[in-house]
Amino acid sequence: LLSGGRIDLVLANGYVQSEFDMFDVPVGERARRTTETLRTLKAAWTGEPFEHRGRTVRVLPVPAQPGGPRISLGGSVEAAARRAARIADGFVPSTPEIWEFYVDECLALGKPDPGPYLGGDTSVVHVATDVDEGWEQLAPYAMHEVNAYGAWSAAAGLDTQVGYALYEDPDELRASGRYRVLTPEQLVADITGRGPFAFTMLHPMVGGLPPELAWQSLELIEHEVIPALR
Repeated sequence: LLSGGRIDLVLANGYVQSEFDMFDVPVGERARRTTETLRTLKAAWTGEPFEHRGRTVRVLPVPAQPGGPRISLGGSVEAAARRAARIADGFVPSTPEIWEFYVDECLALGKPDPGPYLGGDTSVVHVATDVDEGWEQLAPYAMHEVNAYGAWSAAAGLDTQVGYALYEDPDELRASGRYRVLTPEQLVADITGRGPFAFTMLHPMVGGLPPELAWQSLELIEHEVIPALR
């Protein structure tokens, strides 16, 4: 309702053991619980009564989008890709390599071919008037985030399957391109140069970045990037 229907939802099973321990949920139940959550949301968003764990439930008001927002599943392994084909509206892979399993399962189920992977560049973009100064501000928070996720994925036996590695040097992380600091002009050129399906991933408060720095980036996008793309 807040966005007027301009929202898509991505659900994922999770993989950080401590998060499951915090809620006393066995990690082995994550796929079943994700499936139940998706089906519950779909039923709730119809606005009609439905059965949930022995109770009759009706949720109002209904979403602005008829039937509710589109729900995709995120994941980093073949099983997640095939589950998305079976129960979800789309799939968001952690890495492009597992998209083929989603396509294969869609076709096996008689569903339309989703076509090639169009996810493209999933680096995080921060906008600043001075790129070097912007990186100096962003680097500690980007390092914190990437190494936290890298450690969690390694502990879960996923290595870099979720798209995160461990970094010791901020310059090495900068060179990897996972976090990019661009001027407004550079971002406009980047988007327009990647064709009609290009998108940009924003993570304004990445790794705990202070709100005032996040707002600086967002306001540059609002006032200098978006007008140039219209």
